[in-house]
Amino acid sequence: MVADNSRVISELTSKLQSLSVAEAASKQQIVHLNNIRNENDSLKSALSKATVEAAAAAKALANFEAIKASNTELSERLAKVTRSLNESLEQNAALKREISEYSKQTAALESLKLEFATLDSLARKLKTELEEKTRALEETPAMESDSDSWKRVESERDEIVNQFAQARIEWEKKEAALMNEYTSLKNLVDELNREVAKFEQFKKEQDELEQKLHAREAELAEKSARLAAAETEKQVLMVKGNDRSAELETENIGLRKKLSELENELSEVKSSFNLKSTDAGSEESPERHERIHHMNVCKSDNTLESEGDVASLRAENSRLQQKNEELRHRNFKILDHVVGLEKQLAEKLSTELPSRSKSKEAKSNSIEAQLLDERKLVASTIGSIVDSPMENSNYNDYINDLASSLKAALRSRKYDNDKDKISLAKLEAEIARYKGAFNTLSALLTQIELGVQERESSYNDRVAQLQSELNKAVRC
Repeated sequence: MVADNSRVISELTSKLQSLSVAEAASKQQIVHLNNIRNENDSLKSALSKATVEAAAAAKALANFEAIKASNTELSERLAKVTRSLNESLEQNAALKREISEYSKQTAALESLKLEFATLDSLARKLKTELEEKTRALEETPAMESDSDSWKRVESERDEIVNQFAQARIEWEKKEAALMNEYTSLKNLVDELNREVAKFEQFKKEQDELEQKLHAREAELAEKSARLAAAETEKQVLMVKGNDRSAELETENIGLRKKLSELENELSEVKSSFNLKSTDAGSEESPERHERIHHMNVCKSDNTLESEGDVASLRAENSRLQQKNEELRHRNFKILDHVVGLEKQLAEKLSTELPSRSKSKEAKSNSIEAQLLDERKLVASTIGSIVDSPMENSNYNDYINDLASSLKAALRSRKYDNDKDKISLAKLEAEIARYKGAFNTLSALLTQIELGVQERESSYNDRVAQLQSELNKAVRC
């Protein structure tokens, strides 16, 4: 009987030890629940950071509105440039009319040239007639006696020859001047036709650039709308996250209540075990000892299973904590990167847009003034060419300098348009990078929420399993 009592006492002692282990596991569960609460607090802080990020996104949206306003200003400037180009085309049309008049004058010069040719033929004819008359006079014997008349005829002949030589020299000079003037006018007409073609091509490029700018404005408006929609969606997610945090808090409170109930049940089981141990000392029936032994075996098996489950829960909890830390670290890195991108974008917009707009306005005004001055200079020079005998040897140099300056102005304007295209491409790349960072942040927040839900479900399953095991132990 003493051996049976000692055996029962040892069994009850082992059961108490297993219950102590279960109690320690329950305390560890309480610690884990406290950790969950801390993690919920960290999630709340992350949500507050997300709120700050939403404010930054609103700031970025304001920056986009500023870009849109600057694009509107650029459109107005393009309209001014288009009007100036139309005026330039009108001036070019006037120059074409002047060129047609110069062509008429060239035709008149050709007619003068023909008249000079007819005069030359008449002079040669007169010369032949004079020579024939001279020969006839020489052959006349009556003229031999009349020396005065002979001398008079010779003087008239010499005078006619001198006049003819002077007229020939003057005609050759005028012919050379007319040929030079004709060549210069022809070169000038060709150069002006080339410049008109270049201006028409430039106007076509300006129209294409204006269309691209309107398309870019529409694209920016669409992206701004998408950003606003993403911001509203993010606010909805933040509200859901706050609601989810409140639900997790209430569920944590419920889990604490369940744990307290489990502790109470454990204390009741301990008291019942103590009562059973006292009853076992008084009762000596073998059936009672067998039932107690069977209950101890069930308890030991359940304890071993619960210890294995607790170890697996610890491993799973450590894995989830590590994953949560990695996600949190990545989230903070992405937030810092997004803030840096926003600062860089704001600095670029604040520094580049005013200077670029001022430089563009100054360049456009200088180009317009230069074109007008050059056209006036060309018109005045052409007028002086018509009235003058074209003895200025620097005219060809002036034409070459004028053509080179116009080409340089066109090249510089084309370079400015290329710079505008490059700046728009950079802005589009910055917007794409910001959008990618925002999508990555949303995905990470979703992963964190899924991890919390997974951990919560595992804890709920484990609590239900422990409660069922406890109920089985009580029934046994």
